[in-house]
Parts: sequence; C-alpha cells; structure tokens
Amino acid sequence: MGEKDALQLVLEFPNNEEMLNDILTILRSKYSAGITFYFGSKLKAKNPGEKILVPDNERAIIKIRNKFASKGMGAE
Repeated sequence: MGEKDALQLVLEFPNNEEMLNDILTILRSKYSAGITFYFGSKLKAKNPGEKILVPDNERAIIKIRNKFASKGMGAE
C-alpha cells in the first residue's frame, strides 16, 4: 500500500484461528509502521437477498489499513 492509492485491503480466509494468528504475526513483524491490522468475522446476509448481515462462522477477514487513512482521504 506504500505508493499505491489504496487506503484499505481486505483479505478473506477460512476461519482457522491458528493460521490467522500466524498471518497476523508475520504482517505485524514486517509492516507495523504506518499500517493497522484488524481481524474479525466476515459478514453475510442472513438470508439471500436480505440487507441484514450476520457473522459468517466459516470465514474470517483481515483488514490492512493505512494508519493515516480517513474519510477525507477516501473522498479525495
């Protein structure tokens, strides 16, 4: 994300806590300056076509975000 215009990258994985912890450990050791990491459940529609989102227990996401990102930067 260094020279790119992206403010956030979202990666999706099977919900495997050990694997996700390993990935986060590697990311934090290599890219901790200027970047924040968020780990959580992927959201999905409760029923097809609905707007209500619920956690998907089978999938997880890691969000990689520029620490300096803001809504203003996104609008620009």
